[in-house]
Amino acid sequence: MKANEFYSLSKELGSEYLLPLGFKFNNGGWYLANDKYMLAFELANISHSQSIFLKYLTVVFYNYVKREDFQAMQPMQHADHYGPVQINPMQLPEYKQWQYTNAHNSRGETSAYFPLYYGGLIEAEPIKQGFFVKKQWEMPKGLLRGWITERGADIVTEEEARELLKKAMINTAEYVFKWADTLTSHEIIRQIEENGDDWFVEKEWVKAYKLHQASQLQMSQK
Repeated sequence: MKANEFYSLSKELGSEYLLPLGFKFNNGGWYLANDKYMLAFELANISHSQSIFLKYLTVVFYNYVKREDFQAMQPMQHADHYGPVQINPMQLPEYKQWQYTNAHNSRGETSAYFPLYYGGLIEAEPIKQGFFVKKQWEMPKGLLRGWITERGADIVTEEEARELLKKAMINTAEYVFKWADTLTSHEIIRQIEENGDDWFVEKEWVKAYKLHQASQLQMSQK
């Protein structure tokens, strides 16, 4: 299965499980935006993972908290770069046990990502440059298996990959709104302060959420 086929599979399965809930298809993934927050089912790339037919499945929560260091995000483009709150969709049934993870330091399966190898050709598709044909990227066959398993994914058939993506979407459809309802500003601050890595970006998020809390309190007192 090639990347475009995997995106088509995401569109097919998402149309069955996520579209009826209000999600929209975007660049291989799915997003939902309402008055309170945005949610995204994202097929993320980490460390050139797309070159070895590997995507990191993640569900992202973002609740419009303003930060000083970037402009307001466009609806769910590169969603996992904008919100601190992510969950591995395979762990959504246990959403009450969710703990914040610094997803930007993640590799392999974590509470934020589920790495999924979707198969396909070992060599990248050739691209034409004038009269020449050039390989975009090529992985020696002997190294491919190790590169995939080192990143936390299992070697699975295309049918198994389909079933895993389907399971991730079913979990999202059934549990994502329940999970989102637990993510108050107070809870997000607590999670980052208790489980974060003291990363400067995390500090900016805590600052933003505390300002958001203060703003909400002022509005409620008017």
